[in-house]
Amino acid sequence: MLERFQNPPDKYGEVSFCWWVGEPLEKGRLLWQLDQLASRHICALQISYCHSDAGGKNYGLTMDSDPGLFTDEWWALVGWFMDECKKRGIAVALSDYTISSPGQGWYMDAILEKHPEIVGKKLVYEDGGVKIKTIPGSVDPMNPHLGEYVIEEFYGKFEEHFPGEGGKGLDFFFSDELVFNIRGNLWNDSFAEEFERRKGYSIEPHLLAIF
Repeated sequence: MLERFQNPPDKYGEVSFCWWVGEPLEKGRLLWQLDQLASRHICALQISYCHSDAGGKNYGLTMDSDPGLFTDEWWALVGWFMDECKKRGIAVALSDYTISSPGQGWYMDAILEKHPEIVGKKLVYEDGGVKIKTIPGSVDPMNPHLGEYVIEEFYGKFEEHFPGEGGKGLDFFFSDELVFNIRGNLWNDSFAEEFERRKGYSIEPHLLAIF
């Protein structure tokens, strides 16, 4: 074990935040930065964005950048940046810090628009009984199709633009501040069906006991 710590594989190097905000992103300047990082045990760079102080359902909207996030120019720059990083033994990733939550104007909002049935629901106690309440602007994390929708609207876009680079030049994604805009006793029909399959009886006649 000590030997492995003394000579770790390259993939166990440092992962640094690479903030793509502020001044326009220029290739010459990015190359200069990469040259400073070469041979510094940096195994990956995580492209990150700040949130501004306005808009958004959870915090400010993603700060403007040049090129803008997910524009054609941005995809082209990421592809070029990834190739330059690979020459230096560095992988590239993207942090979804400002874009992963519904209400921030990105892929979760696109999912809700295309698949309104994905909205979150929870159990509430009202007037002596249990009711199922829909929470507008939320996402149901228990929905069995949510994963494929996220792949379609977010992760799959990277495979489309950079086929075969998953686990290579494009090595990982970093999810931070994962928020679905819903808390409490979450509910959906799939949960009820799965509960009965596992436990052998329906939970629905017993919902009051939760409260």
